[in-house]
Amino acid sequence: MLERLFPDPFTLSLLLTLATLMVALLLTPFGLSELIGFWGDGLWSFLGFAMQMGLILVTGQALAEATLVARALRKIASAPKNMGQAAGLVSFCAMTAAWLNWGFGLIVGAILARQVADALVERLGGEEHVSRGLLGAAGYTGLAFWHGGISGSSPLAVAQPGHSFEDLCGVIPMAETVFSVRNLGLSLALLVLIPAFLVLLSRLGIATKNQPVAPLPQQPASQPVNVAEKILVLVMTVLAVVWWVNFSSGLGLNTVIFAFLFLGLLAHGSASRYAGALDRATGSISGIVLQFPFYAGIIGIASKSGLVEVVSGGFVSASEMVSRSTGFQPFLLFVFLSAGLANLFVPSGGGQWMIQGPIVLTAATKLQLDHASAVMAVSYGDQWTNLLQPFWALPLLSITGLKPAQLLSVTTLLLLFQGVIVCLFLAFFH
Repeated sequence: MLERLFPDPFTLSLLLTLATLMVALLLTPFGLSELIGFWGDGLWSFLGFAMQMGLILVTGQALAEATLVARALRKIASAPKNMGQAAGLVSFCAMTAAWLNWGFGLIVGAILARQVADALVERLGGEEHVSRGLLGAAGYTGLAFWHGGISGSSPLAVAQPGHSFEDLCGVIPMAETVFSVRNLGLSLALLVLIPAFLVLLSRLGIATKNQPVAPLPQQPASQPVNVAEKILVLVMTVLAVVWWVNFSSGLGLNTVIFAFLFLGLLAHGSASRYAGALDRATGSISGIVLQFPFYAGIIGIASKSGLVEVVSGGFVSASEMVSRSTGFQPFLLFVFLSAGLANLFVPSGGGQWMIQGPIVLTAATKLQLDHASAVMAVSYGDQWTNLLQPFWALPLLSITGLKPAQLLSVTTLLLLFQGVIVCLFLAFFH
């Protein structure tokens, strides 16, 4: 159903470009030729950010392929004795991994969902005792949790000196976003409640009908690592540690990428093995490479035409109206819900931040509200509707052999459950 309602993400980026042009024509004083000029000027303004987003994804995926990680996942997969234990464990592991790196969490969740399902089929004596759809949904929960973690696009972006929106909010350190008491509290609550909810669903018999699945593809045979390669990896790792200890200036996009780059190299133990893992992972960033220039073009139109001011003014007016009549400031709730809606059309945390960031930050400034809280509200909304957005589920579907409908029948329930939790959190702890 959802696949029929929403075109592919690249088509959506083109449609959003045209929609932004039309809205800017209606709401700003600029003509079409001027708006097209703003669009063309903006196309290449976020190339560095696009590269950073791509590296976050591929370094996480490459780390998940390492032999050490694969061995640990096989051991974890053999532990559950029933569906409840399996669903809770897969979700907890996927969410924990995604908090560290969303690409890592996506692949860990997918592999674990498949391996746990296969192990349970053997343990329990048949497919009829196992819901692969429930386990697949559990493996996907990391994508509903990642943006409050240390690879979150929005908090990492605003933590960089010289970032694109520094004139709107300054530099916001990670201590005020990801490592704030509020975010850590919500993250801990979700890390407990979402796996518990999946355990409940398994006990209530919420399951999906299994379909035949193909055997997992064999990974390419690992080539022996010679002593020279091992020494080279160790030397590079020492250089990385020396730089981190002496020159790193705190967590930001580049330092997170740096950490996962060298963790992956060390875990694979060989430059050639690691290069092969990165080569296999790079196919997953085609959407980022293709779509980010168009998101940047949208930002060019919106920022230079004054459309950002117009839309943020609407946020401010609506928030002030509700606040005057009820005494409750709904701004963060509005941001969360609008970010959730936007994510259905812009299925990339980094791309969405490029579009929604200046609107939200400008509105927060006008309302004299905390910028860090506004950044995290965007993050929560973006990750929330990943549960309904099939774009990032493609690697998981490939590994698990599931169909989108099998996944969505469970993730839709998770969407409602998580939405209630986050709305209550933003209402009472704003």
